[in-house]
Amino acid sequence: IAAGKAKLLASGTLQTTLGQRAKIELVHEFIYPTEYDPPEIVQQLTPEILASGTPLKKGVNPTAFEARNLGLTIEVEPKLVRFGSVEMVDLNIAPELVDLARRIEWGREEAKGTHPIFDKQACATQFQVKPGDEALAAIITPRKKTDGTPDAERRILIIVWADLARAG
Repeated sequence: IAAGKAKLLASGTLQTTLGQRAKIELVHEFIYPTEYDPPEIVQQLTPEILASGTPLKKGVNPTAFEARNLGLTIEVEPKLVRFGSVEMVDLNIAPELVDLARRIEWGREEAKGTHPIFDKQACATQFQVKPGDEALAAIITPRKKTDGTPDAERRILIIVWADLARAG
């Protein structure tokens, strides 16, 4: 990162209890229409409407919306395991990366709209790490927005740091 060859996309801290599933969302909400009223044609043509240049059709009007989180979501479930006198944190981890891939256009003339196409990449894995140590949890290869093929020049590394906070 310091050399300028990489950049930090997201960073977060998640604290949970052993055996308790937890989730961190490093996202922003993307709201988009999913249902529309159909286009309307002006029913009564008057000389005033014709002279005003008012369109004779009204376009589609959004009536229902959905929200999708864009960014990185990580679910984790830690457990403590012992191998003799050595304690390890056993992590079940599920990172998910969602991005807006593109928008497709539909309709024609005044009845036009767009619909988003999302790119989701997710995995689930389990591994052990010594308390206080870091581990590479996953590597995600994002897709190119132009054609959806893997972008061989980009990698997203999911690095976790696990530690134990002891009560008392």
